[in-house]
Amino acid sequence: MVPEGGDWRDLPEDVAKEFMGASFYLGGGKTGMARRLSMDEPSLTLTCAPAQKQTERCHPTETRPLTVREYARIQTFPDEWMFSGTVSDQYKQIGNAVPVNLSWAIGRSLIRLFNDIDAREHEESHFEEAYQVAKNMIPLQLFPIDMFNLQQTHPDEIIHNKLRKVKSTKEKNLDISKNVLISLVTNENVAPYLEQDARIYYTGKDFPSTVELNHLYYFMPYVKKKGIRDLYLIRVARVGSKHEVHPETDPNDLRLVFEIEFVKQLFDDYKQIVLEIWHTYTDTTLENVMSLKTK
Repeated sequence: MVPEGGDWRDLPEDVAKEFMGASFYLGGGKTGMARRLSMDEPSLTLTCAPAQKQTERCHPTETRPLTVREYARIQTFPDEWMFSGTVSDQYKQIGNAVPVNLSWAIGRSLIRLFNDIDAREHEESHFEEAYQVAKNMIPLQLFPIDMFNLQQTHPDEIIHNKLRKVKSTKEKNLDISKNVLISLVTNENVAPYLEQDARIYYTGKDFPSTVELNHLYYFMPYVKKKGIRDLYLIRVARVGSKHEVHPETDPNDLRLVFEIEFVKQLFDDYKQIVLEIWHTYTDTTLENVMSLKTK
């Protein structure tokens, strides 16, 4: 008798009086009684059991309580997430849980807040910190960039570069004043770099906030146990995910994506360097890299 989105107030009066008993004559809406959810509205807060008379959670179109899996979907748990214990235990676990997507959103907000605080504190203490680091009194603290915030501010691309011929250098088409990002390439992704045929580079989940992304121009892959050899142009830098080419991966697992183009083999053989940031990255200029030729 209760329509989608309705409750006991939609019952005929005589039926409502019989169903509600003494509660029919008390004040208050008691809208959880004989309550049917709606397909077109947000769900009510889920309790630890869907069939308690005061807080019923009836299926929108079928006359039955919500199932454990329907409970879990409303709380945005993935379908593969398994709950243990009795059915009653499982309802209680889900009802007491914070919705998964809400936790994710709060976490992202905290990351943005902490990065904003760090940026302000870093700017205020820049000179003192630089002095202390120069004296080797304290190590420089590095923080990962906020990928989510970066995606909001640069939804399409962060940089877009093109090769330019530079007459002031002996190296054709190279501008030694440009910034170079040297990055570790994992063993499972190394094949196209060995063939000088790589087209795209995904960073890890964390990328140092100290690297000036909008100034990057060149890219050099660091092959483990070998070093650096080849120079690439960073055609485009943007925020993306491996989901673009690997559908089985999480689309919310944001990374920096560098669309790259091979320029030339800079050294006859690989040269070892120190990866200064997290043993994964070095941010420098092409002029500094070129100086390795004479060392």
